[in-house]
Amino acid sequence: MTKTYRNIAGSLKNKIDSPPEDVVLGITHLRINGELVRLYKCPFCLFKNIHEDEITHHIRYKDNAEHDVDVDKLDKTLYNIPVVKKQSRYTYVKKEDLPLPSIRCIWCPYEDKVVRDLEWHFLEKHKDRLYQMKLRGYSHIHPYYTMEYRAEKAANLAKRKCGIV
Repeated sequence: MTKTYRNIAGSLKNKIDSPPEDVVLGITHLRINGELVRLYKCPFCLFKNIHEDEITHHIRYKDNAEHDVDVDKLDKTLYNIPVVKKQSRYTYVKKEDLPLPSIRCIWCPYEDKVVRDLEWHFLEKHKDRLYQMKLRGYSHIHPYYTMEYRAEKAANLAKRKCGIV
């Protein structure tokens, strides 16, 4: 009995936590006692309520110039809050489709078009070789000689070997 209750509770929780696509909680709908309730908005101001009648009453008895309309002739579909999907300004392109040359790892046959992914490869597979790299300049305690800095230097070396830089 307990397992069944837990399974039912888990499935109900998933239903409640993931509203449909056209629902934006707090904007178009409210969650009241676990159920989604549609919100309506006054077309002339920011007043919102879950009852159409309240919106009509608000428009009829609001005392300003914006609300001076004949409520009986007003279209009730104006009360609905439109859901506007934002278009992302980013486009996602597969790595294979990028118009970039491949950069080859200096220690193994691994290739990648994205420099940061090549740096991650160095950090994951060749950490010991990164640590052994001879870097010019100050002592090995210098703050610029972190593993990320070494990976960046190795990526620049790999780009030079491939003739990219």
